[in-house]
Amino acid sequence: MIINLIWDADGTLFNTYPTITEALRLALVEFGAEIPAERISRLVNVSFSHAVGTLADDLDLDTEALNCRFYEILALLPPEAQGPFPGATALCNYARSLGGQNYIVTHRGRASLERLLEVHGIAHLFTDLITADDAFPRKPDPAAFLALLERQAIDPAVTLAIGDRELDILAARDAGLRTSFYGTNPHEVTADVEVTDYALLLGWLVRENAPESVEAEGIFWRSLDMLVGSSQLVIDRPAGSTHPRYPDFVYPLDYGYLAGTSAADGGGIDVWVGTEPTAGVVGIIVTVDLIKRDSEIKILLGCTDEELETVLRFHDTGPMAAVLLERSLSSGEA
Repeated sequence: MIINLIWDADGTLFNTYPTITEALRLALVEFGAEIPAERISRLVNVSFSHAVGTLADDLDLDTEALNCRFYEILALLPPEAQGPFPGATALCNYARSLGGQNYIVTHRGRASLERLLEVHGIAHLFTDLITADDAFPRKPDPAAFLALLERQAIDPAVTLAIGDRELDILAARDAGLRTSFYGTNPHEVTADVEVTDYALLLGWLVRENAPESVEAEGIFWRSLDMLVGSSQLVIDRPAGSTHPRYPDFVYPLDYGYLAGTSAADGGGIDVWVGTEPTAGVVGIIVTVDLIKRDSEIKILLGCTDEELETVLRFHDTGPMAAVLLERSLSSGEA
């Protein structure tokens, strides 16, 4: 069971490397050095301190002066361009849905980290931060992780550390944590799970956390629960309204979609909402439309047995065929 996540910040939670690379490139220009962004990026992917140290040595520059000017330039670049990687916020929400917490252990300074968290609206998802301001030895030393585990009374057995560099994995592993390597940076150490897409890590966690008695069907319904629970439900066609192109079609229940999701038609995944919404996901309807030549699913949220049949009749008509798949208690209670 994994319920807590400990994140690295740069290159793991936030896509900051392009901005860091540009800030360092601009700082070097001021010192009279034109270095290709590709070379700087390769060095930054090892670590920022490695990049600054290597470039300062190669160019015979004062490391402290270069470091200082870098941070001055970085502070001027917009944090809006340094957002979370796709799927990172969903992972944070998943941990919280299990009663777990999210934490950050990073070499970034506290003020700039808090700025990123606030600008991107995810500060509330994190319980504690350990930053450069806390003056722990840098990774791969595990001291910062060990301090966080003690400070927050975190159980390592239910905690996963996520990082994009070998030093992240080494530090977390030496603190007794399971690890996930994110991205494509070269590394020799092997993490417990390695992904280049957070959707894959989310799927791994769902399966890792499923009781042994829960088979594939149960995991499917639990995944739908998680998708619904981590998405904004938008009701754009309330009960009693008519279809925008077919006025004879009157919606018998509230009908909408999950914002931030993708269905076959390019929009959000469709949802029918019944009169018992607290019942959760109770089934899906699968449709085949011979005119549109597509197939879709409709999530059924809080529908009674009668409402399930009503929605099925709504879709199973004319050129459209539909089947109802109800959720059984044995496959995971709604």
